[in-house]
Amino acid sequence: MVTEAHSDIRRWSNARGEGYLFSIEMLDDSNEEIKATFFKDACDKYFQVLTQGQVYLFSGGRLKTSNPAYSKGQYEITFDANSDIRPCIDD
Repeated sequence: MVTEAHSDIRRWSNARGEGYLFSIEMLDDSNEEIKATFFKDACDKYFQVLTQGQVYLFSGGRLKTSNPAYSKGQYEITFDANSDIRPCIDD
């Protein structure tokens, strides 16, 4: 479930390049908080799709241990344009 409205789209730039992103906070089925970040094409694809309070089925993300300075939960998922995110009809 998406627990918070998504962040605004933010631009970033570093030695490896530049781009844009947005993030959401969500709960998994065991009520663990997970931060999800959408970069570039995934940002374009999912920014208007994800809604606070809705339940979705996520696949194709990359899971990693989160940095406590940027995330409340233990894990963070990064999604790209090849990820599949669908509304869950029966939550």
